[in-house]
Amino acid sequence: MEVDNKQINIGEKIKGQVVLNSNIASVDHLELINANRDFSLLFNNLAFSKDLQKYSYRLYPYQKDWIVSETGKVSFTNLSAGYYIFEVKTLFPNNTEGDVTALPITILPHWSQTVWFRLLLIFSVLFLVGYIFYSLLRRQRRFKKMIQLKHELTIANLERNAERHIREERENFFMNAAHELRTPLTLILAPIHDIMKSITPSDNWFDSFSRLHKNCLSLQTLVDRLLYVQKIEGGMIKLHLSESNIKEIVSRVANPFLQMAMVKKREFLVRVDTVPLYLWVDVAKIESAVQNLLSNAFKYTSQNGRIELAVSEAEIDGRPYCLVTVSDNGVGIPDDLQQHIFDSFVTGKRIPQYSTSIGLGLHIVKHTMGLHHGFVTLTSRVGEGSRFVLHIPVGLSHFAPGNMKWYLIR
Repeated sequence: MEVDNKQINIGEKIKGQVVLNSNIASVDHLELINANRDFSLLFNNLAFSKDLQKYSYRLYPYQKDWIVSETGKVSFTNLSAGYYIFEVKTLFPNNTEGDVTALPITILPHWSQTVWFRLLLIFSVLFLVGYIFYSLLRRQRRFKKMIQLKHELTIANLERNAERHIREERENFFMNAAHELRTPLTLILAPIHDIMKSITPSDNWFDSFSRLHKNCLSLQTLVDRLLYVQKIEGGMIKLHLSESNIKEIVSRVANPFLQMAMVKKREFLVRVDTVPLYLWVDVAKIESAVQNLLSNAFKYTSQNGRIELAVSEAEIDGRPYCLVTVSDNGVGIPDDLQQHIFDSFVTGKRIPQYSTSIGLGLHIVKHTMGLHHGFVTLTSRVGEGSRFVLHIPVGLSHFAPGNMKWYLIR
């Protein structure tokens, strides 16, 4: 036997395959890999007469008809993978034939023609088609999502612009009304002051003028807040800093509320010790912020409710702060309102009847904390109460020297 015109020895490896493990005459079945499909077979009937060296052979089913050969060698090239039977017989001079000798031969398929490769190819094609389809579908979904997001963004921008326009119109209305009310209100308060000085509590008209004077002062406070918000929007607010005892400031603000707590039957606890704690603050603005939080606490806490005011110290992110806490067990603030509670002109649905609140106090408190490089936090649950905490930084290094007026007070 020869492979690629080279004689094969027993046990010799050709292209990674041992073709013959024994003499070919004793081989019952010949198996060749696809790389060794070009081979030759040599045969002989062991007769010494030249007249007897005539053979008839075929490789079935590759060759259906018998082929006559006088050389005793036949070659095959580029055979397809499959099962074959090589048959050969001697042709005698008297036109008789000898016995047929057969050798089964199997040509193994090329790796690219195996079932596993074809299955892998089919799965690869299916995967590629599926991936392309999935990519197109995902791109289509992403495109639709992008169109939807653009639409939602456009709607949100329109709604935001509309809200901003409404807010600006509302603010302009309140500001214009405040400017118009300020002068006549001043003219009203002046004669009331004079009358209050000229009468005594025993006079018949004293209670009426007292209520009138109190309501005029409330209206004046409301006007002042409106004008203050206008200054905030215009960036006109500056701090007048002084080094002051924050505990003394808080105690001074709390004193009027102690009497209010007795009259309105609220429990008012002031947890402020006498150890001084000096901070660089704008005293008037800090007093206003604490007073605003206490006023809201009294306003939204029912009879026999509890309100607490405390001053403490804490370190946040390595920075010392003074904490002024106002807490109560009143009606609480809904979660949806907490997100906007510090915006201007925002009030809750449970605002007390006949209240003059228009939603400016907490906006001013937040702005005051921002000017002091601090912040205000809120914790609240409906029906359980609210807790506001003013975080005021300790020291002076956080202030830029050119952005405020300040002086020293001990």
